[in-house]
Amino acid sequence: MCTNPLKKSKDIDSVIEKIINTKADSVIAVHRLEDHHPIRIKKIINDKIVNFCLKEKHETRRQDLKPKAYIRSGSIYALQRDHIMIENLRYGSKNSRPYILPESRAINVDNNIDFIVAAQIIKNEN
Repeated sequence: MCTNPLKKSKDIDSVIEKIINTKADSVIAVHRLEDHHPIRIKKIINDKIVNFCLKEKHETRRQDLKPKAYIRSGSIYALQRDHIMIENLRYGSKNSRPYILPESRAINVDNNIDFIVAAQIIKNEN
């Protein structure tokens, strides 16, 4: 995807190798959630903060939250033809596999701040 400019050709090659070697329906790039773990997500009901879907243990440091959580990075999707043409899915089958993208290459450029961050990372790499 063009909104993810920091992926490298080796990431794309690795995804292709993984889908071939594992015979997966799909392989998608994901990255680990460090600060936005699902246990920390809350909702507000009647002006009170409550757990959204997972119960949070009191005083748990975010670094200690388990299990590790991942989110689709949106940068690389590889899939078998039948997976999309017949099943109408890009991911989500029992045989969808992850490619863990380093967080440093998982920037989504969706707004001006994202663009500035991505540009600075690219500048620092050069």
